[in-house]
Amino acid sequence: MDGVAAAAAAVLSLAPGATLGSVSDAAVTKSALWPVGGGGSGGGGGGEQRESENGDENGDAATADELNEWLARHTVDFLDAAALLHGALSHQYCTPQSCPAMRAGPRHEYLWAEPEIPGGRGGGEGGERSGGTAAPAAAPTSPAAAAAAAAAAPPRKRKPQKPSRLAARDYAAALFSWADVLLASPHAFPQAKGEPFPRGFRAHVLQPLYRRLARVFAHCYFAHWREIGDPRILNASAHLTTVFKHYVAFGREHGLLPEGELDPVRTLVEALLPSSKRREEAEEDAEQAPLPPSSSRATAAGKGGKGARVEVSASSAAVS
Repeated sequence: MDGVAAAAAAVLSLAPGATLGSVSDAAVTKSALWPVGGGGSGGGGGGEQRESENGDENGDAATADELNEWLARHTVDFLDAAALLHGALSHQYCTPQSCPAMRAGPRHEYLWAEPEIPGGRGGGEGGERSGGTAAPAAAPTSPAAAAAAAAAAPPRKRKPQKPSRLAARDYAAALFSWADVLLASPHAFPQAKGEPFPRGFRAHVLQPLYRRLARVFAHCYFAHWREIGDPRILNASAHLTTVFKHYVAFGREHGLLPEGELDPVRTLVEALLPSSKRREEAEEDAEQAPLPPSSSRATAAGKGGKGARVEVSASSAAVS
């Protein structure tokens, strides 16, 4: 049984009303909704449809910038969580020998080509880079200055970059390094309070960053579920699955996560966030299920039902 199947089995084995860790389903669902101006409870890209990125027809750009900042903060939180988790694995368990390619199961492999940074360097999905010729500049005097200079540099004409196979550890390192440059770029993120977000911020900045994180999560489940759940190593399976559930719910709600990126982990996603039809069927089954003999609903709830906390770990399901 692979890590995704094991994680899904562990989630499905939870008693009704139990939580993955210390965060309830209601808290995860609520935190995915835009708190200012009404986000609604729909999913599947509702955030993109409910409000324009750069203000509505009445010129409400301030509200759009508030939403963009809120989306950006959550995305950076997910980025930090993925970097922390994979960083704990990369030195000993996710090595070029154990993970020579960035894979999520036998049918999904990801090649790396540095994505384009709006107004700056990069080459898009296929690695193509565009722009004019930059004038030579003085060498930066510190690593921080070098990063700032790279982020603010005008576009330079470069040869197309061919997507290349990297070890999973190197792919993740390239992703997080690109994200650092993206966050420091004034072409992508406002660098001072009161500065507006660039046009197309969600489509051209947040979505490319957000959806690539799905690959890190998927690789962790497929290749490292055993180490993540092992109490002697990370003992972080409940934490990973809670973060991943929040990540998927948030991305769907605001149109940041294309469904295709979830194909490798579809079984787990359906267990964590069942479709409306499956949810209705589960609720009907729960209503029709008889109570244990000489028992009451209160007693049943007290034995692992509503309000109980259940930790998801590798021991919840066999991992081979």
